[in-house]
Amino acid sequence: MYTFELIQNGRCPSVQGWWLVVKPGEWGTVDLLHARITQSAFLGGGHQLPADESKMSASQKYAYANPVKVGAEWVQRVSSQIMDGETVYVNASGGWCLKGKQDKVLATESRSELSWPDTKDDLWQGEIITIKQWGDGIHWYLLSNKSRIFDGKKNSLEAAKEVARQYVAEENIRVHKDFTHRKEGD
Repeated sequence: MYTFELIQNGRCPSVQGWWLVVKPGEWGTVDLLHARITQSAFLGGGHQLPADESKMSASQKYAYANPVKVGAEWVQRVSSQIMDGETVYVNASGGWCLKGKQDKVLATESRSELSWPDTKDDLWQGEIITIKQWGDGIHWYLLSNKSRIFDGKKNSLEAAKEVARQYVAEENIRVHKDFTHRKEGD
């Protein structure tokens, strides 16, 4: 049985999504996710080189795009957290995190199969993209309420908005300044 939680980000309430809860000792789930992520990378599942690849050496490009390397790094990082007794949260894209104290669980769903709630064809319907700037920072970051993964930081608000417009209409873009880092214990 797999447990999924709909989590609202405590620091950015417009960002929410379904996350698979992987508790310490659930190695079968980790193995299954590892296999899926590696397979997705082999099939071209979105693991692309960053935009600034011109600064990367040939070996760095190979390591980044190599599906086995992608899967191995994923399982190594997740396993490390689980061995430390942490519960890991995994989204439908394979991204993972630890839940912060300010994050809120809006709903819980148990399933006998490993399939995320709300991942039908309309997965991206109603998506809201929030653009954040750290309190004293100069860069802008994109966050999705549907757990979409965005590549890197943007140097201007307009550049971040250009990326957001590729996915959603203008009315579904939110801009927030003074986004703060989570501190230990948050």
